[in-house]
Amino acid sequence: MSPLSRRSRRSLFPSFVRALDEIVGHRVYNTHVPSRVNNGLFALSSSADKTAFWAAVILGVALTGAKGRVAARRGALTLVVSTTLANLVAKTFIRAPRPRLRGLTHRHLNHTPTSPSFPSGHTATAAALATGVWVADPTRGIAITALALAVGYSRLHIGAHWFSDVATGNLVGLLIGLLGGQIVPPNK
Repeated sequence: MSPLSRRSRRSLFPSFVRALDEIVGHRVYNTHVPSRVNNGLFALSSSADKTAFWAAVILGVALTGAKGRVAARRGALTLVVSTTLANLVAKTFIRAPRPRLRGLTHRHLNHTPTSPSFPSGHTATAAALATGVWVADPTRGIAITALALAVGYSRLHIGAHWFSDVATGNLVGLLIGLLGGQIVPPNK
């Protein structure tokens, strides 16, 4: 089978991963949340699609002083590497299908993304930025980590990804952020 053809999740993932995806998905999709929370998660997920969102986060960190500028550079670097690895490399070769949700009309995207599901690029990007900032300055990293976790959950909440997509996206981002800290130590 060509690495570029769409494969079934059954052929890609062991049964325990598929079972965990189903359990977590069922729990998330069937948990009622207030409409304000739902709308906020939808807006966050949609905003995280855009370069301007991440540029604003990086600029905000950079504006907090000299340590903030170092943290922002590190975060931006790891964000670019993670986005490239998750969205251009991994998704091209793995080609996992997205969840097909029925009856989730109150919290789904207007259109299902056409890109493959695994790993979650949104989550990998957010986690890499958070880890990159954290490596340079843990204090600033706390706020970005909270944002990164919210972005990852938002992808589950709206049904754009499976739990394993988001968990792997977090792992990819974390590893790239940590590896970046080893290759290019932050300037003191």
